[in-house]
Amino acid sequence: MIPINNKIDSIWNQKYVVIDVETTGHDPHKNRITEIAYVLVEGGEIIKEYSSLVNPHQFIPHFIAKMTGISNEMAFKAPEASTVMKHIADILDNKNVIFVAHNVSFDFNFVQSSLAREGYNFPSVPRLCTYKLAKNLLPAEQKKNVGALAQYFDIRIKNRHRAFDDAKATALILIEFLEMLEKKHDLSEIEEVLSFHDRRNNNHRLKNNVSKEFQDKIKSLPEGPGIYKFYDEGKNIIYIGKSKNIQSRVRSYFAVGSLKTRKELELYNCIKDVGYEDTNSELSALLLENKLIKEYQPYFNKKQKKTSKYPFIKLTVSEMFPKIYITENIDNDGADYFGPFRNVTLAEQLIKIIDDNFKLIKCTNYSSHKQCDNCIYNKLNQCIHPELSKDNNDYVIEVENVKDFLNGFSSSLINDLEVKMLDYAEHTKYEEAALLRDQIKDLKMLYEKCQSMPTSIDNNNFIFMEIDNYREKTINYYFIYKGTLKLEKTVGKLANYDFSEIINNIYIKNISINSYSDLNIEEMRILNSWLNKNYDAGEIIHTHNKTVEQIVSEMNSALKSFIF
Repeated sequence: MIPINNKIDSIWNQKYVVIDVETTGHDPHKNRITEIAYVLVEGGEIIKEYSSLVNPHQFIPHFIAKMTGISNEMAFKAPEASTVMKHIADILDNKNVIFVAHNVSFDFNFVQSSLAREGYNFPSVPRLCTYKLAKNLLPAEQKKNVGALAQYFDIRIKNRHRAFDDAKATALILIEFLEMLEKKHDLSEIEEVLSFHDRRNNNHRLKNNVSKEFQDKIKSLPEGPGIYKFYDEGKNIIYIGKSKNIQSRVRSYFAVGSLKTRKELELYNCIKDVGYEDTNSELSALLLENKLIKEYQPYFNKKQKKTSKYPFIKLTVSEMFPKIYITENIDNDGADYFGPFRNVTLAEQLIKIIDDNFKLIKCTNYSSHKQCDNCIYNKLNQCIHPELSKDNNDYVIEVENVKDFLNGFSSSLINDLEVKMLDYAEHTKYEEAALLRDQIKDLKMLYEKCQSMPTSIDNNNFIFMEIDNYREKTINYYFIYKGTLKLEKTVGKLANYDFSEIINNIYIKNISINSYSDLNIEEMRILNSWLNKNYDAGEIIHTHNKTVEQIVSEMNSALKSFIF
């Protein structure tokens, strides 16, 4: 097993490159890649994506073309492997990355052979197989292919057997497994995960010693979302968990032949009874789980390590010359806060983009005009002269530009960078143009995500709509105000329900939250994490600066987009 840098040992700080390939056959030496995609995961969130067809210079068999939808004509017009594999080599050459795939040896061997043919040395990276994780984490009767796992975790795949859609589904499956490894198996470090994944003999396999009475109790548990509670002999709650399917999750603890870490085996041996509370949705289950763990402080929940951070970006608007930085908390100090972000990397990316493209003061101890004269940032035109800005208001305008960027991710920055990229290209500065092209691509991905979910706490007011039940034709409505869930309601699609009073009370009268001190940061983080995984499966209605009538109208329009 390849060692991991100890400074990046948390499972949430680790970078996972999830790769999927489509090929002309099964032999990595004789056959070739026809399509490849990767999805970069960090902090439980997708932060980068790439996909491309590849010209294999081989005939694609009919049954493969039919299965993947990649025809010989498409492959003939596709980019050469030399162009595509450079992107793969670059992403795998990053420090502290793990190569992830479903049936990882297949994808790994094809990528390794393809890189070698193009003259690249394959970097030494650890491998993680989501198929192996599925075998070790899920009940034996659960099918382990990508399609079945996506259905198990309620992940939608648009184009099965296409590299990008399979890679993205596998990435989302990986995130689910990481949460299970942390919450159910008490694994928080990447070395522990790799050991659990690779060294099967070091784990314990359960035998069928569960009583008939307890098995019957498990069968009586609901198959919907909610929380479950494990009790010891003294009727004390020793563990609280959540699941989209309570019965399935509880059954997995007692599955015959399933692998257990020593920590989980300790929990297993203490369980004498189980209880539950069902909820309307997975989000409600997450919030209830958090609330009950704080209330009861079960022994095995307290043992879990807190590894994941959800930082905010702070803009210190109360200062004479506001600055930005990353923080883990929010205070009533007059500052503007943006977030929470599911991973530190995303927040750092935004800070770097602002530093590179806006001219806020970067000195931490600015005190005088003379100091500015000797400042390297001022000489490089990366900072507006603070003393002069008092007169011409340039600095105030720049602060507003930064707020616009963070509030709604103003597309003007992308437009400016595209103009600059074309200028570089016209003057044959191709290396600079290529760097800007990659930055623009990453920025557009961030822009699309932040357009859907505002990052500003003050503007983080919206309604999220998702299908609750296809058979019953019901819709879940989540009313979010300042990044906090204020109300959840499930209504039939055909029901003539009037939301006007609810909208007026939450968004117009603004009676829900008066200051940052009223916010529950932990609940904000839970909501943010859940939305990041689910926002593209529903519809978001922004409510900021809108009337009740406008909001209701947009909700009705969005309702028509749901297909049953």
